[in-house]
Amino acid sequence: MKRILACLGTLALLVSIAPPAAAQEQQGVVLSLVRQTPWNSPKDPEVDVTFRATNTTSQTFSNLSAVITVRQQVQSVSQYELSLTEDPTLPEEVPVAKPLTGTLPPNSSRTFTVSRNLKFLPSAASYLYPMEIEFGSGPRSLATLRTPVVYLVEQPKTPLGLAWTFALDAPIVFEPGGVFRNPTLERQLATGGRLAAEIGALRSITPTSGATHVDVAIDPALVAQLQRMADGYTVNDGGTLRHVPAGQGGAADAKQALDDLSHIVSADQVEMSAMPFSDPLLPALVNSGLGGDVDTQLQRGRSLIHNRFRQATLDATVIRPPQSAIDATSLQQLSRQGASLLLLDGNASEAPPTGFVSKEPPLQQIPLGKSRSIDAIVPEGQIQAMLSSPLVSEDPVLGAHVLLADLAAIWLESPSVARNVALMLPEQLSIPSSFFGPFARGVASAPWLEPLKATKLAEAKSAGTLSHIGTWRGPTFSGDYVQSVKKARKRIDAYRSALIGPSPLPAALETSLLFAEADDFASAERLGRPFIDVVHTTIAARFSQVRADVSQPVTLTSSNSVSSIPVHIVNASGTPLHVTVQLVSPRLSFANGNSKSVGLTSTDSTLSFGVTPNTTGRFPVQVLVRTPSGKVLNSATLIVRSTAYNRIALVITIGALVVLLALWARRGLATRRAQPSEPAPEPQPESTAP
Repeated sequence: MKRILACLGTLALLVSIAPPAAAQEQQGVVLSLVRQTPWNSPKDPEVDVTFRATNTTSQTFSNLSAVITVRQQVQSVSQYELSLTEDPTLPEEVPVAKPLTGTLPPNSSRTFTVSRNLKFLPSAASYLYPMEIEFGSGPRSLATLRTPVVYLVEQPKTPLGLAWTFALDAPIVFEPGGVFRNPTLERQLATGGRLAAEIGALRSITPTSGATHVDVAIDPALVAQLQRMADGYTVNDGGTLRHVPAGQGGAADAKQALDDLSHIVSADQVEMSAMPFSDPLLPALVNSGLGGDVDTQLQRGRSLIHNRFRQATLDATVIRPPQSAIDATSLQQLSRQGASLLLLDGNASEAPPTGFVSKEPPLQQIPLGKSRSIDAIVPEGQIQAMLSSPLVSEDPVLGAHVLLADLAAIWLESPSVARNVALMLPEQLSIPSSFFGPFARGVASAPWLEPLKATKLAEAKSAGTLSHIGTWRGPTFSGDYVQSVKKARKRIDAYRSALIGPSPLPAALETSLLFAEADDFASAERLGRPFIDVVHTTIAARFSQVRADVSQPVTLTSSNSVSSIPVHIVNASGTPLHVTVQLVSPRLSFANGNSKSVGLTSTDSTLSFGVTPNTTGRFPVQVLVRTPSGKVLNSATLIVRSTAYNRIALVITIGALVVLLALWARRGLATRRAQPSEPAPEPQPESTAP
């Protein structure tokens, strides 16, 4: 098996480097495969090939023909790889020329169908035969199309087991307000779009009975967007807002996609699993400080898929980590959530960011500790690499046929030995839409393949161990972005603590934060920020509508008893809320505390606080309206005027006055005593007359 895969790896690498055979001719004509009989046998020897010829020159080609050459069987994978670009074997029989009607005008394309009866092929054993279709004008060769022929002389008794997975997802392209910021998803759902092709391919191989075993991993965020579109939506199309009503255009396509998915996942032969809710890169969450959200993402994803496809069975033990991104911490969290089997990509030349290494695909065991592990289905890297080769991107139908022949080559190496391989049709790879239908139908009809559910392959229990799980090398969220998410979540908690009855708003805002953690936003935070900002603005708007009416000042006149300060609370949010009202002032003494709780079940409510003023005059009192969790909703200043004396203060004041008067009187008396008395006048002598 190792030798087979090594050879096949060389083949895939060669194909990924060399351009397709159809594009190698420098005559200005390009051939591409439209349809081919997937396999032939002595009972069905006629191979039909439909191809498209595209003339990129300014010439008109006439006297057209197609020369069909079937070469001798290839005896090894290395010979097969050469047959895609060269002629490694001799012709099996004399080439046959097929005249083609009409002409090929400049800058145009035409489709032709040719046939070749293969009864001349040996019937001793099943083989792969290279076939060439040389397209020409008169004696001039314009282009050559090379394609393999799978020829089976008997029904395979031990077919090759194939665990294959479709990962269905789409980037989040709607904004928090509901408007789709571009028509990307709309185009993917239209005829010829990737999602339409993937779903159509799955629908074609999952009839009511006799469906082909296949795994389908669904992105819950895709389903959420399809539901939004099906109900009618508005999209920003080149700067112009365009509304699409339900039942029309993209809305009708979205509804059809949901209906088709319901049919697909309800088939017993289909194993459905849910990705995390917004398709986040799990290590990006962990390494950004949002690791606590991994469990929430998994639970919400399963819940959405289960609620939308109630007739289907959701296998919570099978998980497709978005983009195959894993690290040690996220693996532990996946295991805690009940995952026991992961669907991963192969270790292709462009290795996943985690850098895990697989030496013995397809079933592996990833260690989680001394005595724990988690299973993983891991395609052989070079088989997986074929999906990203130029052969698939430039000629998708031919690429599908060649990949099927690759699988046939693996089987033909040891046709009587039970073996399994795996293949992932990943969400992050730009596979042309026209690849999916021919490949899916080819797998479903290929006698040399036995399509398996991933859990069935995992029952083999012949797992090895991945060499290692490397550290995360992909994008992470910035510290500022993470803090914004955490602050927004605290505001949601504060709002939830104030609710008296049920409300859908907290869950909707939590959903917005989960959308903000999507994989695309890890490297484009500006697109995710609106999902965070809407939490802050929505709750701020609700909180601002709960306030204290302090428009009228309060006068306190009583000095012999506790006075009352009425506080009028207005709730214009339309939602019953539980709040705490607190008065703060150093000039007041509170009889029963300075805070009170109240349920605002109507638009307004009045609270009464018993106070005793500590002073006279006009002074401010701060009125704080808080949630039960302590979050300040609003703050206002109430003006209080006090004209009453405090009894104790009055006694103290009078006593002080008496003391001052006594001191003044005593000081005056002491002053008079200290002054000396005036001397008596001396007597005057009597006068004598002369």
